[in-house]
Amino acid sequence: MKNFFSKAIFIAAIILAIQPSGAKADEFSADSIKSLMHKVSNYRLKSGVQKIDNNWDGGAYFSGIMGLYQTTKEQKYLDSATAWGNYYNWTPYNGVNTTVGDNQCCEQTYCEIYALNPTTANSKMITTVQANLVNEFDKVRTAHTNVWTWCDLCYMSPPAIARFATVSNQPRFLDTMDLCWWGTSKMLYDSTHHLWFRDGSYINQKTSNGNPVFWSCGDAWVLGGMARVMEYMPKTYATRAKWEKQFVDVCTAVKAQQGSTLYPGLWTTSLLDHQQYPDPECSGSAFFCFAMMWGVNNAVLDSTAFLPCIKKAWTDLVANVNTDGKLLRCQVPSAAPANIPVNPSNNLGEGEGAFLLSGEELVKWSQKSTAISAAPAGAGLKRDNLPLMSVTTSGISFFLSDPRKATLKIFDLKGVLIADLRGALARLQPGNASFTWKALGISNRFFVVKLFDGNEELTSHVVMRLSVR
Repeated sequence: MKNFFSKAIFIAAIILAIQPSGAKADEFSADSIKSLMHKVSNYRLKSGVQKIDNNWDGGAYFSGIMGLYQTTKEQKYLDSATAWGNYYNWTPYNGVNTTVGDNQCCEQTYCEIYALNPTTANSKMITTVQANLVNEFDKVRTAHTNVWTWCDLCYMSPPAIARFATVSNQPRFLDTMDLCWWGTSKMLYDSTHHLWFRDGSYINQKTSNGNPVFWSCGDAWVLGGMARVMEYMPKTYATRAKWEKQFVDVCTAVKAQQGSTLYPGLWTTSLLDHQQYPDPECSGSAFFCFAMMWGVNNAVLDSTAFLPCIKKAWTDLVANVNTDGKLLRCQVPSAAPANIPVNPSNNLGEGEGAFLLSGEELVKWSQKSTAISAAPAGAGLKRDNLPLMSVTTSGISFFLSDPRKATLKIFDLKGVLIADLRGALARLQPGNASFTWKALGISNRFFVVKLFDGNEELTSHVVMRLSVR
């Protein structure tokens, strides 16, 4: 067991070791989760990438494949995603001129692959993405901010734009995405129930029991999209706090509606009418599980409040993976609540992608909680719910117990080293420390800041340097 906690103290939420009823002892171990991720991914990959479309379903699936690659670093998964991008010539579904958000989901994976090796030779991976997004923003100028008129698009397009803004070092794309998000939110978000309507036609509709119609898969797309946008949004971004508040509000509302008679960890397709729609559903539940686990891992959600919910969800998702790796009980493509047929064998790539993203976040949590529980007495967590390293508009702050053995490095988005602060750290006293952007001479653009214990990377932040007056 590495003792890096005696060198650089990682501040994390206290993990409750509460196992859901019926959970296997190792169900939340990193090895068990990875094994299930392999099983689920191989169910679809074994047929070949040419059988997987690059529309919203295939795009959501490959967002999960990239999560699996980031978790295991197994080259075969990156090779599969790259072969898929090559097969579709790195273009969105229906071509470069499309302005339909569903068609842009694949661009998330294109950008993530490019970011791993951002060379001129690989620029084809994002050249068409930029051309496509310019078309999208032409529509923004003519249609103002209502470019996403149904909530599913909150997963498809905004995370692709956030990734492109980062890998291309063009923050203006993030700004336009943010403008569009809040325009769509104004139209579809219900601030009373803290849930999203699927589209404008459902705002005044009621179920047969007189309840508002909130489609769980739709709200799952929203939360999944918010998590994947904030992953690439600097913590200092102007509206970041607004994003986090809506994310917390929706997660809290969704958590309150978890459960069905058959599977207490899954959600039914109607968030506010379980009586009319009692059947549990897996694809939306998997996106809820992913988003909430991401929220806990990134200290946006309270771990004590949300971990029991997440664990119940994962337990019942696992229970719906058959021996072939097929995730069952996925609602067929729809726009509204519906009961799952008597034969619950429905399966979609989007559900598998969400399952893999859930697994990625659960592995991060499992490894982190294992390290915390194994930390030697006296290593000590400084205070609850504080990050190892934080970034603000003025600079970088961190806590080190042995600065001589730590390294802080700043890279551009192509991986070129901008600053190595090892010597500066060695002159510090143990405890809290900070560097200002002004002192570091960092200009206004995106950077990646990484903190190391020896050669081991402890944490990393994508940062957009902002001017401070």
